[in-house]
Amino acid sequence: MENRKQITEVEILARLKQPDWGLPPLVTVAVEASSTTRDTGVDAIIELGWKGKRYRFATEVRRLWTPKTVTDAAEQIQRSAERQSLSPLLVVPYLGAERLCELEARGVSGIDLCGNGVVVAPGELLVFRSGSPNQFRWEGQIKNVYRGVSAVVARVFLVVAEFPSVGEVLEQIRLLGGEVTLPAVPKVCKSLEQDLVIERKKTEKPARKLRVIQPEKLLDLLRNSYTPPDVTRTFVGKFSGPLNGLPERIQAMEKREKAKTVLCGASSVAAEVKEFEAVTNGVRPTQRRGLRRDRSMHRIDRHFRLGREFHREGGV
Repeated sequence: MENRKQITEVEILARLKQPDWGLPPLVTVAVEASSTTRDTGVDAIIELGWKGKRYRFATEVRRLWTPKTVTDAAEQIQRSAERQSLSPLLVVPYLGAERLCELEARGVSGIDLCGNGVVVAPGELLVFRSGSPNQFRWEGQIKNVYRGVSAVVARVFLVVAEFPSVGEVLEQIRLLGGEVTLPAVPKVCKSLEQDLVIERKKTEKPARKLRVIQPEKLLDLLRNSYTPPDVTRTFVGKFSGPLNGLPERIQAMEKREKAKTVLCGASSVAAEVKEFEAVTNGVRPTQRRGLRRDRSMHRIDRHFRLGREFHREGGV
C-alpha cells in the first residue's frame, strides 16, 4: 500500500480513453472530453454499450473520493445531467462498497480506476461490481485519523460537540491531558469533515465553527479502528498504610513519573471497590481520569496492589 500513487483530474480524463478502462460487461463506445463539454458543466460525455444498446452519461471527474467529495459531486452531476437529458456518471480513483451503494440509491452511476463501479439505467440496466482494492492515495492524507494519536482529535468531539475554531479544539485536548501537535489538528478536522462526521461553518470572524453532525458514526469509526496502546514498560508494586493516604501517593507518583496509574489484581470485593471510590472522590477530575477504576483491585491484609503501564499514546 505504500506504493499507491496520486493522480490528477487531467490524468483521470486521459485514462478514460484507454481501452482497459470501464466496467465489464459494459464496453466503452465513445468518450468526448473537450472544452466544449466543460462549458456545459460536465467534464466528459461517455457512451457505454451492452447487447447492442447504448447509454450516454454526463460525467463528473474528481481526484478525491471522500464521502463529502462523492456526495457533493453526485449532486452536481445530477443537476448538470438533467439539463442535458443525460444520465449522471461520477468517475473517481476509488469507490468502496459503501460509496457505491450511496450512488445507486441516488440514481447516479459511478466507476473508479480500480475495477469497481455501479452503472444505473432505470428500468433497463444495473451493473454493480466491488471488492477491488484501492490503488491510490492523495497528498496530505492521514492513513487513519481514528487510530493512534490522531484519534485524540476525533475523540474530543464526543466530549464537546462544537468549537468556535481549530485553536479551541487543540486547547480542549490539552485541557483534558491529551497530546497532539498543532499542525495535526486541522488535518484531522479536514478528514472528519470529508467523512461527514463534522461540519465547518463560516462565521463573521476568519475562523470556522466546527460542529459534530454524526456522533454515532464517529463513535463507530473510533470503535472499529481502536487498537490498544503499546505498553513500553510495566511497574507493579504494593501500597501499605492508611487507605485515606492512597490518593495523595497516587498523585505524587503520577506527577513524578508523568504516567497514569492503573489498579490491577486478580480479584476484589465490591465493598472494597466502593470504599476506594469514596476515598478518591477527593482527587481532582484531571487526576482522577488517570485511574482506571475497575473491579480488579486486590487487597490482602490492607495491602493494595498498584500497577503502572507506560504507553506510547496519550490522549483524551
